[in-house]
Amino acid sequence: MQLLSPQAPTRKELYRGFLRRFNPAANPEDSLNADLIETALASDLIRRMVPRLLLRPGSQHLLIGGIGSGKSTHLKLLQESIQVTEPATLVLSVDVSKFADLRSSQPGAIILAIVLAVKQQAALPNDVAEELTSTFTRADDIAHGHHQWVDSNHYHQGEPSDEELAGLQRVEVPGRITPPAQSIRRDIDQIAQLLQQLRSAVERSRRELVLVLDGMDRLLDQQAFWQFVDQDFAAIRKLGISLVATAPLSLLYAQGRSVLDHFDSFEAVPAIETSGSGLELLLKVLRRRNAEELIDPTLHKTFAKASGGILRDLISLVQDAAQNAYLEDSDAVMDANANDAIRQLGNSYLLGLGPKQRNQLKSLRYASFSPTSKDDLDLLISRRLIERTTRYEVHPALLKAMGL
Repeated sequence: MQLLSPQAPTRKELYRGFLRRFNPAANPEDSLNADLIETALASDLIRRMVPRLLLRPGSQHLLIGGIGSGKSTHLKLLQESIQVTEPATLVLSVDVSKFADLRSSQPGAIILAIVLAVKQQAALPNDVAEELTSTFTRADDIAHGHHQWVDSNHYHQGEPSDEELAGLQRVEVPGRITPPAQSIRRDIDQIAQLLQQLRSAVERSRRELVLVLDGMDRLLDQQAFWQFVDQDFAAIRKLGISLVATAPLSLLYAQGRSVLDHFDSFEAVPAIETSGSGLELLLKVLRRRNAEELIDPTLHKTFAKASGGILRDLISLVQDAAQNAYLEDSDAVMDANANDAIRQLGNSYLLGLGPKQRNQLKSLRYASFSPTSKDDLDLLISRRLIERTTRYEVHPALLKAMGL
């Protein structure tokens, strides 16, 4: 009996599989589970942060970096490392931005997001979850809205209900963090009791709670970030729960530095160098995702250097180049496809730049840079300007688009 050989994937299937590995918007947890994350990216940082979190209960730490610098990936690797180092620790990873728009929410939103996330993730043992049923119900009420009866002598139009006959009036209490998040007006200590109940239940199961908060870096305004530090983070510290959270680049400058003083430590995640060991690390990222399936290794350096060392841009460049190759009926990514992708990225960064900012970027090729204004920070936050460990550079793709 002749065995049938497996059917070779079609060209479309080949490209689809490739692009699944090069998706800049992929969930870091999915990428980690698929073994697409280069663990060397965060090895030194994790080595420093794990003991801080495990040996100093109630300590608070920040992971600061620009968009696309790999903060979420670092957090996932950190979570995995803690669980391997101390299996009795329950590490709760919460993307706060999925529960609340912090730009319009008031303090209390972060604590509520943590409790709601625990309920959704089913991260607790069954007996602990059952013990917290009323806690979860209360959190849902505050987050999503509920009604209550208050004293009143005023009846609604129509036939009065039994409650109205008893002198009560139904009042609708709006949800507090239903996206887009609404304001939280409850006393913070009262909301923090929900997290205290969660912590106590976890400890009774002989486990220790550590929080990993993603999405905080989307709150770019320094004063707005401080409001949550002053309330939610202070309440969490009072409960003795260790945490690490992402934070925006803006905290490294001007008034943001005073916010950092309220944390036990912070780690900055700058762009990766595109030379020496940094370049080799970027090439490892491409090899880990099997880029050579469609891209000749001689082109890998082109993508690495054009990305400026920003991981999200590296993944985006490969994705765009592959899509360009597919449209041209090519069986592999060619030099022209790579150059087109780099040009596309540069043009996207060029959009919205005024003459003043263009001149500023041009001058940075010959002068030093020190962020002193909102416009300066905008250049950093938008990734047009790349922060290295000790210096700043204009994004290589933007330089190309500007003809420099």
